[in-house]
Amino acid sequence: MNVSIQNEGLLFGTYTAANGPASGGTVPLKLYNNYVRWVSVFVQYLKADGTNLSTTDTPSGLDTPYAHFLGLLPQVFTVLAYRYGIQTRSM
Repeated sequence: MNVSIQNEGLLFGTYTAANGPASGGTVPLKLYNNYVRWVSVFVQYLKADGTNLSTTDTPSGLDTPYAHFLGLLPQVFTVLAYRYGIQTRSM
């Protein structure tokens, strides 16, 4: 299994990185949010040739026709728009 993260590195206060090797169909990820907003996290499953395996004609819940919804990554806690201490948010 190949793991490819489209936007590596810091991007508007967020980043996504592989957090270990893929094993048994599971890919551990580290998601980081250092900004005053919630982030919706979606995933796409692709074949080696780029074919999207996540497509569906009838998405359910918060899924889209092209990606599956994983969850919400919470914002950092602030007081009057200033970050309150060093914080880590995960899901």
